[in-house]
Amino acid sequence: MAISVVLVTTGAAWLIRRAEGGSLAGGGPSGPWRAYPEAFVARGGYLSGPRVLVADPHGCFAGFGQDQGALGIGPAYWVAAGDCTHPTNVTRTRPPIGDALPTDDRTSVTAAIPAHGGGFLAVIQHRYFGDAYAYDSVILRGTPTGGWRTVAEFSTDTPRSSHIGPNGLVAVERGYVAVGNREQQPVAWISRDGSSWSEVALPLPSGSREAYVGSIVAGPDGRLVAVGRHAFRGETAGSAAWLSTDDGATWRLAEMPSVTGSPRLHSVVRTGRRYLALGAVDGNLGSPALVLASADGSRWEVDHAAARAGVPYLGTAVATPDGIVYAVSAMGRGSDGPDRLCATAWRLAAGAWTAEPMGCHGLPTSMVALAGGRIAAVYSHTLYLRSPT
Repeated sequence: MAISVVLVTTGAAWLIRRAEGGSLAGGGPSGPWRAYPEAFVARGGYLSGPRVLVADPHGCFAGFGQDQGALGIGPAYWVAAGDCTHPTNVTRTRPPIGDALPTDDRTSVTAAIPAHGGGFLAVIQHRYFGDAYAYDSVILRGTPTGGWRTVAEFSTDTPRSSHIGPNGLVAVERGYVAVGNREQQPVAWISRDGSSWSEVALPLPSGSREAYVGSIVAGPDGRLVAVGRHAFRGETAGSAAWLSTDDGATWRLAEMPSVTGSPRLHSVVRTGRRYLALGAVDGNLGSPALVLASADGSRWEVDHAAARAGVPYLGTAVATPDGIVYAVSAMGRGSDGPDRLCATAWRLAAGAWTAEPMGCHGLPTSMVALAGGRIAAVYSHTLYLRSPT
């Protein structure tokens, strides 16, 4: 599916240009963020480590991602306690089944949330090596230390040429809702108990043949907001947002502003007073940020504060209980290795964006607010922690 390429290849030339003489090269920043480059111990190389962090009620987090073992790259889990800086890899070794041989397929946790009554729900995506875009998915329920059981499967008769499964997952008062794709069509999956799931088609914007939905957030009174982008013949045509007011049973398209370029939305958060959708005006990591705001998720307007502050492409984001938003951008390369992207956390408070350098250890894929006011983020083996202010 052509439109599902988000941050992997775009913007490489800009990042190299920004890296020349970059002031953030290699070291840790001065400020509230501290990086722990080898916090997440894994058997595998750079592909291993958490992709998603989920806060736990004890003040730390659980990490969900992938690790490389004897049979290839598979799901992996980490748990943190104490000061949260030494997560433990609790992944169980996968025993071979029959004459199983190592595989180049990649299986990873791509979304996770706390489950009602304890434990977690986790989306597992199996990506076929022969086609970088072909994948199918399952949802598991359980705990990193106690084991898992499959509660939903999303597959087709032709898995090596198919694309199906959730990209985002939330808990609602009466169950759970996931959003993602069945081929080029945006869909939602709904469950009242976490075990039985039903599929609901999301509407396509007028004139578009395909759409990608990647992020979802729950609001009050059964309201759900999901964001992504729509396309025509594989070319991004614009950003898109979907709204449900009945816990995902029905959906309608939101009214979106006109934005020049090929806008895309990466994350959506709720601050308490409004919803914010964050991304960029096109697919280049150096392009200006695009921030849309809505009071109820049904009608969106461009929030120009980020553009005035010079904020570039915004990726993963989190809103704290007191309404402060943190979102990350790539700000060049460090000097310690080819994968040492420098990251900046942009803090939105009282309508103003403030840059907080995070160091040059990679661009975080997940960010979460912890108890006590700290913020945690992760890229591969690196843990980032922001101290309370």
